[in-house]
Amino acid sequence: MAKYLKLGPESTGDRWTLPDNADVDKIRSEIAEAMDMQSAVRISVIMGKDQAVELLVNGRSLTAAAVWEEMRAGGGMTIID
Repeated sequence: MAKYLKLGPESTGDRWTLPDNADVDKIRSEIAEAMDMQSAVRISVIMGKDQAVELLVNGRSLTAAAVWEEMRAGGGMTIID
């Protein structure tokens, strides 16, 4: 299941692939804190062919961010009575 980071507005923002072992909830919290404190945070992202690098995210200039994990399709439906 792939994990992604989107920085900036939907139409013009940058999208990054996160490592498989990335903690999506932790990254969301770190980015939210950086935006609140107007500070920077380092996030590991994948560049090229499976090469992890550190992305420096400036919370002061960041206007929008999203972190998510794609789930596999075909999970079916659960009905709870």
